[in-house]
Amino acid sequence: AQDQAKGKEEEAMVKNNIAVIYLRQGRTARAFDLFTEARNLAPRFVTPSFNLAQLYVSQNINQEALKILGEKPFSASLDPEVLHLK
Repeated sequence: AQDQAKGKEEEAMVKNNIAVIYLRQGRTARAFDLFTEARNLAPRFVTPSFNLAQLYVSQNINQEALKILGEKPFSASLDPEVLHLK
């Protein structure tokens, strides 16, 4: 899927999805790397950022999660999941 991705956003989606799989397998470090890569590839794609924030919270690295959630579009979000994570 990564080889066939057309553009940075598609590549970011693939990396995000692979990261979710790694996270479910308990491979937190690899998931962190892929969420970060996806976020850097497509900064406007919110899913990797949200997933990275969730990962930070799950590892009790709350300040890093709050940095992400303090950025747009999360800073003004009224989404219950975002509010719960904050």
